[in-house]
Amino acid sequence: MSSDPQKPLILIVSDSAEQAGRLTKLLKERYNTEMALSHEEALQKIKLHPDIILTSSHDSVQAAIGFCEAFKKSHSTEKIPRLLLIPSEKEHSSPLPEEIADIVLNEPFSPAELWSALNVLLRLKTTERTLRTNTIQNLIFLNSTPTLVFLKDESFRYLWTNEAYEKFLGKKRKDIIGKTDSELMPESLASQCRKSDEEASRKGKMVSFLEHYGEKWYETLKFPVPLANGKTGIGGFIRDVTSFKTTEEELKARESLFRTSLYSIGDAVITTNRQGKIMHMNPVAEELTGWNEADARGREIEEVFRIVNEETRLPVENPVERVLREGIVVGLANHTILLSKDGREIPVADSGAPIRSDENDILGVVLVFRDQTNERNFQREIQIREMKIRESQLLLKEILDTIPVRVFWKDRNSVYLGCNKPFATDAGLENPEDLIGKTDFDMGWVQQAELYRRDDKEVIESGIPKLQYEEPQTTPDGGTIWLKTSKIPLRNTANEIIGVLGTYEDITERKKTELALQQSESNFRHTLDESPFGIRIVSSDGTTKYVNQEFLN
Repeated sequence: MSSDPQKPLILIVSDSAEQAGRLTKLLKERYNTEMALSHEEALQKIKLHPDIILTSSHDSVQAAIGFCEAFKKSHSTEKIPRLLLIPSEKEHSSPLPEEIADIVLNEPFSPAELWSALNVLLRLKTTERTLRTNTIQNLIFLNSTPTLVFLKDESFRYLWTNEAYEKFLGKKRKDIIGKTDSELMPESLASQCRKSDEEASRKGKMVSFLEHYGEKWYETLKFPVPLANGKTGIGGFIRDVTSFKTTEEELKARESLFRTSLYSIGDAVITTNRQGKIMHMNPVAEELTGWNEADARGREIEEVFRIVNEETRLPVENPVERVLREGIVVGLANHTILLSKDGREIPVADSGAPIRSDENDILGVVLVFRDQTNERNFQREIQIREMKIRESQLLLKEILDTIPVRVFWKDRNSVYLGCNKPFATDAGLENPEDLIGKTDFDMGWVQQAELYRRDDKEVIESGIPKLQYEEPQTTPDGGTIWLKTSKIPLRNTANEIIGVLGTYEDITERKKTELALQQSESNFRHTLDESPFGIRIVSSDGTTKYVNQEFLN
């Protein structure tokens, strides 16, 4: 039989199939139902987790009571709400056993009365489940907190403690429950606890105590708690406040650390209160402003830290004012001059930041600044060096673009990093920059690309230059020219090979001349060899250089 999972499940237990059937018919529209005609069958149906057990007997009240008593005693069913249906009170005289069922309904009853009773039990079950869940959550919370938590009875014997309290006493809960403080801790501490218990009980309200034990201090809150037996016990929370007791010493230590840090910082530091009056100055600030800390303390920041624009000589807004106004970190504009008390003018850079409380309220400002004289001199030196480097680079570029030799350089993957102007022209490019990022496979000499890459790899991997060797190259218009090429490893400042540097000359014309001379010599020799006259050629020292066959004949 199909059931609706949204409906509660009612287990109907009766020794009468007729009675069970009648109840099932009455309930089936509102609830899911299951029938059991014996206690044994009911125990099997308990596996279905019914929400309510409804017991009834058509003929025997004792049979129905027997069912309920069996369910009350069974561990698997004692927590399930029970509804007992019995005949009219006139039909039975002996009183029902105590707590035999959660609700007893006498017959005859209307369907509405039965439904109402079931709904009450369902609400009761929901309430109990919620209460049980809340209780578990509360216990989990109390056992998770580092605060010591306990509950004592009216005689100040422990009824419950959390895990933190067990750890504090060094005992298990079972060894604590039912005992007094005198049985669990030294008498000196037990006496303190007993007195505070008595005071909380006498006053009838929450009281607070500060108790000392060993090297630690504890704050204890104790309060009266009504108990189930009608009497009043004592509950309490105890927390370790040793760290709070040492706060004053820590604050003194922090103040000392602050002053040590302040006076050790290499930059100038001034602190002010929220009114912009000076509180602290370190020695560097004293030296730059010309004021000593004692004289400056309590003065307005503008009186001590006087700044103007270097070019206009107009006063510059003091950063402390802006920090107090906007609550942000600010810095000085460029070209700011500090006018020292002794008349010096010092270029400075600074930043101001708010000093905030734990509640994020602005308590004051910390101003950090430094003398930029050396920085400016150094920057000027850097600018001069950079200008000379740029001039050298321009001169080098001019030389590279002027010499008739083609120059190029590639990375370890034979990707072009740069070249001079003649090389770019040979490649059919307008500017050397157009070559960057390309490979030989992107150029007009793609037919020789593999050859060139092989040469690059050889030089990069061996670290040995390859000099003055001849090789062909296809031009952008499809012609062929001859080059005399040299390649050397390209190294960085750490002497690591990062690519290849190459040069080449176009020797095409010379190559043509050599070929023409070779052809002319070959033609001349052929003429001599075929001559009908004997021919002998002798050098100036009489050495024979050539004879033809006719001469030999």
